Amino acid sequence: MTDPLDVAAFYDWLSADYDRMTSFEQRFAREQPSIKHLVEAYGIRTALDAGTGTGFHALVLAQLGVNVTAVDLSPSMIEQLTLNARRLGIGLNALVGAFQDIPDLVLSQQDAVFSLGNTLAHSTSRQDLVASLTAFHRVLRPGGILIVQLLNYIRILNTHEQVQNVREDGSTRFTRWYEYEGERVRFHITREQIGSDVPGETRTVVLRPVTRDELRSVLPEAGFDEVVFYGGMTMDPFDPLLSKDCVVHARA
Repeated sequence: MTDPLDVAAFYDWLSADYDRMTSFEQRFAREQPSIKHLVEAYGIRTALDAGTGTGFHALVLAQLGVNVTAVDLSPSMIEQLTLNARRLGIGLNALVGAFQDIPDLVLSQQDAVFSLGNTLAHSTSRQDLVASLTAFHRVLRPGGILIVQLLNYIRILNTHEQVQNVREDGSTRFTRWYEYEGERVRFHITREQIGSDVPGETRTVVLRPVTRDELRSVLPEAGFDEVVFYGGMTMDPFDPLLSKDCVVHARA
């Protein structure tokens, strides 16, 4: 096992395999309906995808006619997004930057900011979380909508689950798993060749669990109101002990 890497280096390492690990192609049919519902319900014409990764959600939004700006800390993830967009014939604006840099990168006001895929769990502190949310608020038009998706850390910290997911693609197995250290979670990804005697390669990033209760506290500090929590992108009710995800909608 390697020592923990910083966030950008961790996702640079993962970028070439990320779409294989997350079943990129199959996700369109599964997730597009919920994104389409949000676009229609909130009248979204322009959107920022913050922490876009290889761009799955940004590409879905663009396919739905939204003018999308996508930002990620990892240059290699943005390179992969660019390849995905070119392959699908989709145009969007892709930028490398941290969340706090967003007001300097995105100069037009947005109808929506999406921060999906558990990205805010990379915040190093409560102050860092507030700074990221404040940056999102600054690029939203008055009345614009923030949509955040995190894992439900109330459930995860209650159960101390070890293995989050195992995915096999061809001859490669990807295992996502946790270790717990006080108020932090070490998130590991192991990549190995099925049937090989060669040990797999594991990389690690440290996460700070952001719970519903913390979000409820910090969102008003960042300027948001009308905060509503759901248990998933399909807007099912949030159950602290059962929901896999914690999704929040909040108004600027």
